[in-house]
Amino acid sequence: MKENPIMPKRPIPGQARCRVARLLGAVLLLGASHASAWQLELGAGPVDEIDGVRSRSAALLLLSEGRHPWELSAGWIAPRRARALRTPSTRFLAVGRRFSHGRFFLSSGIAVVDRRSEALSSHHQFMTGLGWRLGRLTIGIRHLSNANTAGRNRGENLLWIALPAALSRLRGRRLSSA
Repeated sequence: MKENPIMPKRPIPGQARCRVARLLGAVLLLGASHASAWQLELGAGPVDEIDGVRSRSAALLLLSEGRHPWELSAGWIAPRRARALRTPSTRFLAVGRRFSHGRFFLSSGIAVVDRRSEALSSHHQFMTGLGWRLGRLTIGIRHLSNANTAGRNRGENLLWIALPAALSRLRGRRLSSA
């Protein structure tokens, strides 16, 4: 199969990847200096169909303290390998803010992906979301897209179910077999 110029199979260049890692690291350090504890969430779920082809995703999220916490996420979208549509395995990093009202929240931020595809036509993306927290369980819908700023814009719709654990609690526990 001939490579499509809209969907090259090359990863994000090394220099850009370093800039993104530095930016996310700076945000993490800034947030850590203002928050005494971060909350860790592990989420997974299905990805919306594109041309009848399904996928799945998983993500690790870090949330700062506060009513409207900062949200850092690193995630993965599984490849689609059907005749109708082929998309590569895609990793993403995102930073944004959660705006909470009771159990519900909206989130918005920027993201970068390591591979372009039919659904994500540029490395730079926006991530928006809507979610509901029920006790320790979080159910959320995320949309990852370039907002039609570069090339075709299908985007990816992710449904996540996440379970949290406070990092401060994890650091305080001793890992002993006694």
